[in-house]
Amino acid sequence: MTDVRLLHKLLRAEFELEAQGGFSRLKRVPDTHVRHFLDYYMSLNHHDQDALADASTLWGVARLEPSAASKCHERLETHQMWNSWRQEMTMGAFRDFRYYSIPSLRMSMAQAKIDRQRGGVSSVSKELEDYAASVSGVKLPALRKQVRDVCASLLLAKPSKDGGGYWVYAGVLDGSRVEVTIDYAGRHSQLRYEVAVVSTQPTLSFKRAGFEVALGAGFGQWDFIVEENLADSMLLLSECVRFVAALSKRLE
Repeated sequence: MTDVRLLHKLLRAEFELEAQGGFSRLKRVPDTHVRHFLDYYMSLNHHDQDALADASTLWGVARLEPSAASKCHERLETHQMWNSWRQEMTMGAFRDFRYYSIPSLRMSMAQAKIDRQRGGVSSVSKELEDYAASVSGVKLPALRKQVRDVCASLLLAKPSKDGGGYWVYAGVLDGSRVEVTIDYAGRHSQLRYEVAVVSTQPTLSFKRAGFEVALGAGFGQWDFIVEENLADSMLLLSECVRFVAALSKRLE
């Protein structure tokens, strides 16, 4: 079993490095949830930022180490800043168009078109429709090709189809067996990724890990991949896989 205190300490240190660097990596994650998290974090005073960082990385521990999930969630239930973020996450996501995912924007465009055809007043505001029309999400075939190229380069792996529509890329990275699972069928995302690592010490393995997941800032569900950030998003995917593999090594 992973040393939970050591894992939390490592994730907390990674969060601090991100904060000191202006969240240079987290800001690149093409995920509106991560964007929302960072905006909320930056709106807080220093004391509350520190408390949220502690809580979010504790949530990351729960995701990376299932055996500790129950105790972590018990602590988070009474954590004031985590509960404040959860409330903001639920209610605040609808206040700003920047937190709307590509799938949500596409649905808004489709609804506006239906409303016009019916001749009634649209439930979609003109401002939202204009914003949705200005955003061009990457099409699925192009996205799949880019992910295949990344995983082929990183893991020398070809995709295999898993049950439920998942694509799995398996290979070796820095001496550890690594599997990257990609799901393109999410209703609210363009792709969801998970990294599984079997280290030289099986007790240090991760089954459902990701960079932003480890820091408690996201779920690994990328929902804002556009032409402008496609190349960097694929570079970041490679960096995220390497992060998880390296994290496992640091726990040995």
